[in-house]
Amino acid sequence: LFFDFLFPFADKMNFSLFKIKKGGTEYGIGWFPFGGYVQIHGMVDETQDGKELDNEPKDDEFRSKKPWQRLIVMAGGVFVNVVLGCVIYIGMLYYWGKSYTPIDNLTYGVYVDSLGTQMGFKSGDKVLAVNDLKINTFEELNKEVLFSNANSTVSVLRAGKEIVVALPKDFQQEVIKKEKLIFTVAIPAIVDSILPSSPAEKYGLLKKDKILKINDKNIYYFQEVPSVLEVLKNQNVTLSVLRNNDTVLLPIQVSKEGTLGFANINIDQVIASETKQYSLVEAVPNGITEGIGTLTSYVKNFKLVFTKEGAKKVGGFATMAKQFGGTWNWKRFWAITAFFSMALAFMNILPIPALDGGHIVFLIYEMITGKTPSIKVLNIAQNIGFMIVLALLIVANGNDLIRWLSKIM
Repeated sequence: LFFDFLFPFADKMNFSLFKIKKGGTEYGIGWFPFGGYVQIHGMVDETQDGKELDNEPKDDEFRSKKPWQRLIVMAGGVFVNVVLGCVIYIGMLYYWGKSYTPIDNLTYGVYVDSLGTQMGFKSGDKVLAVNDLKINTFEELNKEVLFSNANSTVSVLRAGKEIVVALPKDFQQEVIKKEKLIFTVAIPAIVDSILPSSPAEKYGLLKKDKILKINDKNIYYFQEVPSVLEVLKNQNVTLSVLRNNDTVLLPIQVSKEGTLGFANINIDQVIASETKQYSLVEAVPNGITEGIGTLTSYVKNFKLVFTKEGAKKVGGFATMAKQFGGTWNWKRFWAITAFFSMALAFMNILPIPALDGGHIVFLIYEMITGKTPSIKVLNIAQNIGFMIVLALLIVANGNDLIRWLSKIM
C-alpha cells in the first residue's frame, strides 16, 4: 500500500513505514500516500529503473516467461477490475433490486431550462426515442442523449403530435459547461408543507394549493418558481392558486431571499417509480449486463475528456470524495466502488507506457515480431508514460484546487 519511494522516482527516498516478508513475498506500507503497487521480480515497472535487469534473465524472473504467459499476467488486473465490478452489481441487484422510473409514468413530461429550449425541446415534451432507440426509463434518457453522435435526433410527443428534434452540433459542450442535466422530471407546483414564520404561512398559503400564476406569469411546473421569484425579492405579488377546484388569489410578499417558504411535493408523490427484485439466479446475468453497460457508457463518456469543456470538468481526489456524499450510504458506496472498478479497467487498458495497456502493447509487438524490446527502450517508455500519468494527475487535482479557490475568493 502506497509507495516506498518519491513517486515517480524509484531511486529517491526509499523507505517503508512497515514491511514484513512472508512466503517469498514482501508486504508493506510505503510513506508516499498514493495508490500502491505490486513489484514483479524481473519486470521493468514504476518501482525500479531497470539497472538490475542488465544481466541475463533467471528462471524465476518475469522476463524469462513466454510472451503469452506475461500477457495473461498483465491483463489480469484489468480482468479482475471488470469481474469485481460485475460481482458488486450482482450483489446490489440481489440485495436492493433496481429502482427506475418508466418513461410512460412521466405524467407531466420532462422539464427543460434555457439550454434545453435552445436545443429545440419544450417543457412538457414526452420523450419517445433517441435515434431509433426507444426510451423505456427516465434514468437512461439523459445518458442516451448526452452520448449521442453527430446528426442524432430525439422523437418527442408534444401536444399530441410526434415531433423530431435534431440535436445541435457540439451541444455536449454546453451541457458540460453548465453542469446540468438536459432533462429533469416535470412536476407541478403543489404545496406539500409550509415553513413556520414564512411569507407562505403569514399570507395563508395552504397545503395542496397548486400555484397557477405569480402575478401574470403562468406557472406550469415547480421548476419555474425559483427563477420567477428571484427577480421579485422583497416585492408584493399576487398568487393564483387552485384550491379545492376553486381559483383563489393571494397577495403575498416575497422574502429578501426570493422565496415564499413552502416545500413542494416530492417527485414520488406524482410520478410512480418501480423496483424490480432479482433472485440470485436472475441477478447474475443482469449484474453482468449492468457492469458491461457501465463500462460501455464510461468509454463513450471518456471522449468528452479531450474536449475544451470536458477537460475543465476533470476532477481529482476531492471530486472523487464528493461522490460519496455528506452522509454514509452503503448503496451509494457500492455503486461508486463498482463504477470506479470499471473505470480503472478501461484506464489501465489504455496503450500508455507504465499502464497495463502499455505493457500489453510491447508484449503483442514481441509476439508478432519475435523480438524483445531492450531494457533501455522499456525504461524510456516507462518514464514517458509516467510523465503522462503525472501530468493527468496534476491537471485533475489542479482543477479541484481552482474550483475550491473560486468558491472562497
